[in-house]
Amino acid sequence: MLHNNIYLKTGLIYLANLLLVLIIFSNTTIAQCVNDSGNYWNKSWLSCYTSPNPNPVRGNTHWLLYEFHQPESINETHIWNANRPGESTIGIQTAIIDYSVDGTTWQNMGTFTFPKANEQTDYEGFAGPSFEGIFVSKILITVENTYSNSSCASLAEIIFQIDPDACYGTIDICGVCDGDGESVFYEDSDGDGLGSPDIFISSCTPVAGYVDNAEDHCDNGLLGWNEVSTIFSNNGCMGCHGDLALGGLNLSTYDSAVQGGNKCGSDIMTGTTLQNIIMIDSYAGCGTAINFPSMNQRSGGQIDADELALIQTWIDIGAPEDCNCLPGASDSDNDGTCDTIDDCPGFDNQIIGTPCDDGIVCTVDDVWTTACDCAGQAALDSDNDGVCDIEDAAPGDPCTADGIIDGVEPNEWIALSTNDCDTDGINNSNGDIDDFSPCINHEGLVSSVACNCAGDAYIAGGQFAGQTGLSGSYWQSDGMPDGLMESYIDGAGSLQLSFPHMSVGEEICITLGFQYLDSRVIFTLNNNVGTFINPAGLDNYQAQQICIKTRTEGEQLLTIESYDDMLKVDGSSYTYCPCSLADPNFNGPDCRCPYEKLGASGNYVSNLGIDTPNNAAGEPDGIFTGDMVDGDQLILNFPNDINPGGQVCITLGFDSQDNMVKFKMGNDSIYRSNPSGDATYAPQEICFINKTGDPELIIEKKGSGIIRIDAATYNYCNECPDGAPKYIDLHVALEGAYNLELNEMNTALNTYGLLPGQTPTSAFAAPTPAINPYSNTPWNYTGTEGLGWNHSNYIGDETDWIMVSFRTGIDKNTEIARTTGLLNKEGRIRFPDPCALPSDDTPLYVVIEHRNHLGIMSPEPITIERNILNYDFKRKNSYIDITGFGQKQLPSGKWAMYTGDANQVIDVISYEITGADKTIWLYTNGIFQQYMIPDFNLDGDVNGGDKVLWFDNNGVSSRVPK
Repeated sequence: MLHNNIYLKTGLIYLANLLLVLIIFSNTTIAQCVNDSGNYWNKSWLSCYTSPNPNPVRGNTHWLLYEFHQPESINETHIWNANRPGESTIGIQTAIIDYSVDGTTWQNMGTFTFPKANEQTDYEGFAGPSFEGIFVSKILITVENTYSNSSCASLAEIIFQIDPDACYGTIDICGVCDGDGESVFYEDSDGDGLGSPDIFISSCTPVAGYVDNAEDHCDNGLLGWNEVSTIFSNNGCMGCHGDLALGGLNLSTYDSAVQGGNKCGSDIMTGTTLQNIIMIDSYAGCGTAINFPSMNQRSGGQIDADELALIQTWIDIGAPEDCNCLPGASDSDNDGTCDTIDDCPGFDNQIIGTPCDDGIVCTVDDVWTTACDCAGQAALDSDNDGVCDIEDAAPGDPCTADGIIDGVEPNEWIALSTNDCDTDGINNSNGDIDDFSPCINHEGLVSSVACNCAGDAYIAGGQFAGQTGLSGSYWQSDGMPDGLMESYIDGAGSLQLSFPHMSVGEEICITLGFQYLDSRVIFTLNNNVGTFINPAGLDNYQAQQICIKTRTEGEQLLTIESYDDMLKVDGSSYTYCPCSLADPNFNGPDCRCPYEKLGASGNYVSNLGIDTPNNAAGEPDGIFTGDMVDGDQLILNFPNDINPGGQVCITLGFDSQDNMVKFKMGNDSIYRSNPSGDATYAPQEICFINKTGDPELIIEKKGSGIIRIDAATYNYCNECPDGAPKYIDLHVALEGAYNLELNEMNTALNTYGLLPGQTPTSAFAAPTPAINPYSNTPWNYTGTEGLGWNHSNYIGDETDWIMVSFRTGIDKNTEIARTTGLLNKEGRIRFPDPCALPSDDTPLYVVIEHRNHLGIMSPEPITIERNILNYDFKRKNSYIDITGFGQKQLPSGKWAMYTGDANQVIDVISYEITGADKTIWLYTNGIFQQYMIPDFNLDGDVNGGDKVLWFDNNGVSSRVPK
């Protein structure tokens, strides 16, 4: 049971509750206290007017704010939507949930869908999002829309599960939350209850032979005034001889005690005088007798023989104030503390413990210490980030002390090892290189789709890879979900789907249906096993989606098994960046040779059960073969010299939206469903990559219905003279063209038709000759890429031409090849010449040059793997030596080539940005709509904006050998 106080705020209304439901009508607030399983629907929170949201970015909205007395560790939640009769339609459909510790800095938890209530009295609500134990003081629910999109919004109840034992702070070595750690215990060798300050140990619990004070300066049986005065105090002597000082004797302090009283004066500390006064009735050793009876009898006979002996021993050694300072001991600084025990020679010990000011803002209770200095206690630092709350603009957030989470903080600020400020799942203790960028982890720039091409991501489905114990239409699991589910998977069967090369943490989503509400499925992804219990609570094979994350980098194989009951699979999906290793068409001509694709058409070989099969040969002409039904087969072939990676495209028609067709080339089988759903034999095209290089294509119809084939064509890359080419998959960014808001480079030169050979869009612009831009000095490149090109040769996403060379070593004289390519807006270099690299597998250094950016080189030779030379310069800095620069890191975390190097003719030894580059800009400033080298931001104009970029980088030089 949870019994923590919860506060709700809506508009300007605050309400305290015990664990739960807050119900608000207009301006009236009503609270209920209910059990965990209570269901009361006669009242609900209702808001028909929007008001300013506590989180300013949410604007004027319907909102609820839950506030706690202190930060609490929240786990699970349970929510009851609006359930009163006739009001479920104004229940919340989607809501944004934010949370905060201080009410100023808000963290977004996400947008959530609230299932609609059923308006039944036994309505049990639904499990809300889990906060997974994070500490919060405020939970803000902002209504996005309701089930009727009316002007009113309503909610019935929310329960938050709070962990009362969670520690909002630091657990010390003794297991205590915000504890002080181990205590210090001092040795008490003489057993007098007082410890020696010189011999001590640290422990969480008391230790035998040690005490918790350091009050015995002579832990050897000798006494000083502290010890003797304790005997007087413990035996009732202070009642008469304390502040009352009867007979003139005051035992409150050492100085007053050694002065004695009216009778014996200072002689009280000589011989046995004090012992006689204490023990002898009517003692008259100092003249006039002291009143009968003895002092000890008057106090009840408290001082025993042992204590009396201790007092006498103390007097015999001179009645010292401190047992280490016997009479005559040296006191060089005359502060009343003999040199033997004086920790601060030359310092007035009498001011120890008195207030002072240590000059440090983040300390309190400053006093002079026994270490002879002025020091205070550390002021409260609630988030333990090294900046006390007095100076901390966000005292509850360890990710910032100035209120802005960006890593730029006061010098005192400490990045805690537990911080995960960019919420990328990698905290500082795990080595996050930049804890303020979710796209930089412990290895560098994250290669995920979200960090590289979120705005231009594509979606694809996994490929059927095999099955065990299944029959029927298991091929319908191939590709993306299309509403058609494969045959049953039971406890004895399994289904395998394959996916291309993916990074760690990417998501694969499977659409499937369960037989029963409690059915379970087992996923094995590259040997990582997980079991899911019907998460959506849908039975009778209703489709739902389950997503899992990759845990290893590389190609992915997913095995799907039923734990107990039966299930069906529709398809799967994942996202990828175009022409990345995760692109199913990565090896295809669209990615490998988009500027020089070749084509061929299929030749008829044979068939089984098809009329006019020859109609499938040649180019598409709208003339189909006869009907092809289940069991029929058509075989075509393509030129025998094709290599793996060609794109096969089949033009065909279907008579049903449920039609399926199988294509087989070599050992690779591909299943496809009716792409458009057309059922009138309208021509449509299905394309896939020939992975095996086998020239023979076998086409079969699967399941019921009819298909007809028009033609089959083949697109492929030109063959290289020395055999299979090495695929070059390189990525780089140009600082000048980079748009930080879009997280990509601009394509202005392409848009305005200013790239070599293009036709300008403006009648006033000068066209750029159709030559390679690196054919001039200082590059003097003799390749033919771009020669004679026109607008149609470009794809449309190019930023500019770029030069790439390959070296076996660091020096220029180790260069074995160079070529030019077109850099697209996302940073991928496409090469018109796919045969630039020889067929050797030697690791190579890669050098990138651009006509107005600083040249760069890979920091180490790149290994060619799987016939691919793959490297992304955006992920980390390039080659540098102790004096040179590599690349500039952008705020997004990506690295980019420095812009501003316009005069590369004078860059003889290496590359550098100097005043000579500004001079070229100066001569061309004001020229618009031309392909100019001083156009540092590549927008088609030379103006002041280019000068600003040069100014920022002036003086930067590389040490890449030219």
